Amino acid sequence: MLCRAITDERLDVLVISETWHERADSVALKRAVPYGYHYIEAARPIPLDTDVNTVDFQNHGGLAFIYNNTVKFQKRFLDVSVTTFESIYVYVSTTDGHFVLFGIYRPGSAPLTNIFFDELSTAFELLMTYSCPVIVCGDFNVHVDITDDPHAVHLPQPRRGLSRICVRCCHRQLPFCSICHWLLAAFQRNSRKQSSVHG
Repeated sequence: MLCRAITDERLDVLVISETWHERADSVALKRAVPYGYHYIEAARPIPLDTDVNTVDFQNHGGLAFIYNNTVKFQKRFLDVSVTTFESIYVYVSTTDGHFVLFGIYRPGSAPLTNIFFDELSTAFELLMTYSCPVIVCGDFNVHVDITDDPHAVHLPQPRRGLSRICVRCCHRQLPFCSICHWLLAAFQRNSRKQSSVHG
């Protein structure tokens, strides 16, 4: 179904959070990738003492970018260690230019603390060293739809050339998300030239 949606919508890039895959050669991920597309992934690390050979084992979290082979992706790594969220980070080259794409997933089962906001701010500051556009997107699991949620106001505000281009709660569009109050957000660094990549 996901594979068909990518081709039907003619997407150049799709960002997926909570892939629940275990390895880079995940069969489930491969099945989601249409002909003419590739993927870059970041599975949640599995602790060494975990018994993965049981029917009850299920890895959670995980991120992936599925992208058209006309777009060049180079996986990169932030020079910072974070403990409160998972991320995947790529440098993208298109016929129109370059941009950085940073995907993030903060587990909703984990308590929301100031450490998360500090680590996210640090990541944003490092990404802003690029001279090309920077797009940050993903599932922050912050309840911005609840007006009196004290955590929503602590999301790093766009600054130093960042402008918020999209903030939406997917539960307003997809009924099955209404319990989770997921935040899907994207931030983009100001740039005079915008990419024509469709995603």
